[in-house]
Amino acid sequence: GDLKKYVAELEASLCNGRRRAPVGVRL
Repeated sequence: GDLKKYVAELEASLCNGRRRAPVGVRL
C-alpha cells in the first residue's frame, strides 16, 4: 500500500486508542 495511507491509518489508530491495527497493515 501507499506509505502515506499507512501513516494516516496508523495515526487514526493511535487516535482511537490503538484498539485495533490499521486496515491493510499486517505486522
